[in-house]
Parts: sequence; structure tokens; C-alpha cells
Amino acid sequence: MRQAITTSIFSVDLANKIYAHERDKPQFNDHGEIKLSKKLSIVRFKPKPEYFDEFVQKLKLRHQSDLAMTDTKIMITDNEVVGIVVRDTEIFSKNVQSGVEYLDTVRHMLQEYDPVNRHTIPLTGDLVE
Repeated sequence: MRQAITTSIFSVDLANKIYAHERDKPQFNDHGEIKLSKKLSIVRFKPKPEYFDEFVQKLKLRHQSDLAMTDTKIMITDNEVVGIVVRDTEIFSKNVQSGVEYLDTVRHMLQEYDPVNRHTIPLTGDLVE
């Protein structure tokens, strides 16, 4: 299990001074620890060439229809689509199942990366704000 990120009062004071905008400052709890209230997920997909554009459109619709996703982006390369999503930590665990259900509806459009990762390469972690 990940240990809590702690900081000294000096670090909190310094953080308050170096950020140009209030929205950019990290938020701290009463114990001087950085609040980690959101999750950032980056998921790589490799659509089959004949489904590339259709898959991008379906992923856009998925992002627009899921209210748990507070911020979304889609990046494309020559052969990959990358979904980038921000969710509240409390909602994240409840929302994982709907992501698996979505993947089941588009799996036929995707190439496998390898036997371990299969159809996606996901990365999720705490977003430091």
C-alpha cells in the first residue's frame, strides 16, 4: 500500500508562495499531506485499421456520456488512440466496472498488444493538484 505523502510546514508555506495562480497550488489536509482527491487514467488502445475512426467516435461518446469523468481528452497517433480521463477518487472504484463493460462492446474493434495486456495498456494514479 502506498504511504501518505507528507510535507513540512515550510514546504506548505513555500508551495503557497511559488504558484502563480490559486488553482495551481496543491491542496493540503490538516496534517500537511497533499490531498489526492482525483484519479488520472491514461488508456492506450490499438484499433484495427478498418475501425479506427469509428472507435474514436465511440470513445468520444463514452467520455461524454459518463458523468463520473470530470475531464477527458483523446489523443491519436498513426495507429493508437489514447483516452485520458480524470475522475473523483470516491467514484473511481465504482466506475471501473462500467469501463470493463464498455470495453466488452468495442473489443472486436481492437488489436491485442500482447497476451498479458490484451486490448489496452492502462495507467492510473493519483492526480496531484
